[in-house]
Amino acid sequence: MATSNDEAVIVDLHNDLILLVDHFDHRGRPEHFSEFWLPELRAGGVNVQVLPVFVEAQFQSEGALRRTLLLIERIHRLASRHPEVAVCLTGA
Repeated sequence: MATSNDEAVIVDLHNDLILLVDHFDHRGRPEHFSEFWLPELRAGGVNVQVLPVFVEAQFQSEGALRRTLLLIERIHRLASRHPEVAVCLTGA
């Protein structure tokens, strides 16, 4: 028996979305997330988006921890600006 997307939880387990958000933010396009990504996720019926934090080569070694924390902070700021987005902090 097939289920509709309304009954299923759609989980995307890998998306470099936060790196792209960071890229556009640094180029003066902070609205890219709300104008592009939110409509794309909604259109795909995505309920849960896993955001791996990848540290690019230019930040590795001394800058890796700082870059990681800045990307995590960016995720939390996106969630605070978009009430329909929440950050899952526990398995519960």
